[in-house]
Amino acid sequence: MKKIFLIISIAIVVLLSFNKVKSQNLTNYNLYGINPVLYNPAYAIDDSKLRAYINTHIQWVGFDGAPRANTFGIYSSSVKNMGFGLSVFNNKQGITNYTNLDLTYAYRANFSEAHYLTFGVSAGLMMDNLKTGDITNADMTDPTIVNNTFKQNSFYARAGLVYFNKGFEASVAIPQLYNAKKSSGYFVSMFSYNFKLDEAWSIKPILQYRDVKTSPSQFDGSFMASWKNTIWAQFGYRSNQSYLMCFGVNCKGLEIAYAYQMEAGDISTVGTSHEIQLGYRFGKGPNVVKYGKEKSILPAASNIHDTIYVMPLSENTKVVGTILRKSDNKPVAGTVTITENGNQVQKIASTNGIFSIDLKSGKTYKIEASSPSFTTISQTVEIPKKTVLKEVNLTVDYMQTAKVNVIDPETKRALKTTINVTKNGLFDQIINADSNYTVNLEPGAVYEFDYKSHGYYSKKVTVDLTNQDFTNQNIELTKIKKEAFTLGQINFETNSAVITAASLPILDNFIKVLNDNPTMKFEIAGHTDNVGNAAANMALSLARAQACVDYMVTKGIAASRLTPKGYGQTVPLVPNTTPENLAKNRRVEAKIIQ
Repeated sequence: MKKIFLIISIAIVVLLSFNKVKSQNLTNYNLYGINPVLYNPAYAIDDSKLRAYINTHIQWVGFDGAPRANTFGIYSSSVKNMGFGLSVFNNKQGITNYTNLDLTYAYRANFSEAHYLTFGVSAGLMMDNLKTGDITNADMTDPTIVNNTFKQNSFYARAGLVYFNKGFEASVAIPQLYNAKKSSGYFVSMFSYNFKLDEAWSIKPILQYRDVKTSPSQFDGSFMASWKNTIWAQFGYRSNQSYLMCFGVNCKGLEIAYAYQMEAGDISTVGTSHEIQLGYRFGKGPNVVKYGKEKSILPAASNIHDTIYVMPLSENTKVVGTILRKSDNKPVAGTVTITENGNQVQKIASTNGIFSIDLKSGKTYKIEASSPSFTTISQTVEIPKKTVLKEVNLTVDYMQTAKVNVIDPETKRALKTTINVTKNGLFDQIINADSNYTVNLEPGAVYEFDYKSHGYYSKKVTVDLTNQDFTNQNIELTKIKKEAFTLGQINFETNSAVITAASLPILDNFIKVLNDNPTMKFEIAGHTDNVGNAAANMALSLARAQACVDYMVTKGIAASRLTPKGYGQTVPLVPNTTPENLAKNRRVEAKIIQ
C-alpha cells in the first residue's frame, strides 16, 4: 500500500510539473523555516490539533509598486495521518491585484517511527484583477481598461511532497498550477537536518532551491538555532545577493515571527524587505513525531528523553517510565501494575521510581502506579506497531491523611456539615460530610476550611502544612440560640437612626450567619435606655431596627427574612442606674422567629 502511495504521489507531482501553468504566487517567503506550508501543502500535517496564522510579506520597502502579499491559513491535524486546511492569499504588485482561495488535503504514510512520506494538494479559485485607477495617463477609451479585460477567475492547484527520516527532511512543491496560456514551470525544493544538541538546543541547516523558467534560479542557505522550541533565530544568504535574518518566539501556543531581508550588490538601492507572522496552535494532535540522540534504553532518574528510534528486532516495545511526585516532580518508590483488558500482565516494584518492561506492540494497556502515602494513578497507554521505545510518566499526589469530627459542643453529636476548602488561596473542593470524614492533603500547602451546618454559626480553620503535619481534629460549631442575642456594639449618630461606619462590620458578620442559614428568619429588635421621652424612644428604637434591616437587604438578604421591631425603653437588660448600664441597654438584638 505504501509503495503504491509513493508511486501515485510521485506521478502526480511529475504530471503537474509538466502541466502548463501561469506563475502567480511567486512570493519569496522568508519564514519558511517555521511555516513551510507557505510553499508546500504537504506541511498541512503537524503535531498540533489546530493551528492558524496570518503572514504579511512587504518587499522592497520604499519602492513604488513593489510586491506586498498577505496570507491567512487555518489547518487541522486532529485526524491520524491526515491534515486539512483553508488559506486565502492576496498579492498586490504595481497595478495588478490577485487573490487565491484554496482548500488543502494532506496524507502521511508512515514507514516506521519518525520515518514517513507526506503528500499534499491544494485546489481553489484564483481571481485576477487590474487596478485601473492606479494607471497614470491612461487612455480611458481603451476597451481593455474600460472593460478591465484582465479581470478573470480561474481554477488553480498546487501540490507537494515531504520525506522525513529521523531529523532529515526533503521536500518538493509546485506552488502554482493550471493555466493553459502560459507556462512558467515554478517549483520549490528544500533540504534540512535537525541536529538536537541536548534537551534544550537544536541547530538546523536549511537549503532551499527555487526554479522559475521566467527568471534565474535561486538558492537559499541558512542556519536555524532553537532553544526549547520557544525562542529561535535563522540567518541565511540568498543567491541574488540578499541576506536574511529571522527571529521568533513561541509561548503556550502563540507564535510571533519576523524576517528581515537586506539586498546587496546591484539591487541594494531598492530597499529592504520585511515579513511578519502571527500564529496560534491549539493542543497536541495525534501526529507527534519523536526522535533524538542515542543515549541509553534505560533513563536516568531525572531524564527519560533523547532516545533514538530504530527499527525493532521483535514485536515487543520497551516501555520505560518514572513515578513522579507532583509537588517537586522527583521520582518516588512505588509499585507499577500493567493490565490488558482487565488481566494483569506484570507487577513491578521499583525502589527508585524508575521502571522498564517489554510489552507487545499494537496493543492497549492500563498502567497503574501506587506508592505509600500517595494517591493511586492510572493511565491508558496505546502502543503502535513497530514502536521500539514508549515513555510513560506517572505523577502521583502526596496524601497526608487525617480524620475530622464536626460536633455540637453541648450534645457531642456529630453534625451534617458542608466544608468549603481552599488551597493556597484558590478554591480546591467542597466536602459534604454526614458525620466524621477523612481528608487527604498535600504537604507544603496552606488550606482554609469553612465549616457550615444548618442552625449553627460557621467556623473557619486555617491549616498551614508548610512546616507542620495535619493531625486529627475535632471542630465544634456553636448553635444559634432561639433566645434574643445582642448583635454587638452597633452605634448610631446622636438622636438618629444613621448607623456609624465603624458599626457596619458587625452587621456584615451577621449577614454571613444569614447566608449560612438561608431558611432562618429573624426579628431585629431595637432598644433604648430610659433617658428622654418614652414615646420618642419607642419611635427611635424602631427606626434604628429598620435601618439595620435596610442595610442587610442592600447586601442581598431577602426582606421577608427580617422583621424590624422597636421596644424603646421597655425591655432593659440591666437597671438604668449608671452610664455603663445605660450603654448596655442601648442595643440591637436578633431573635430566631422561624
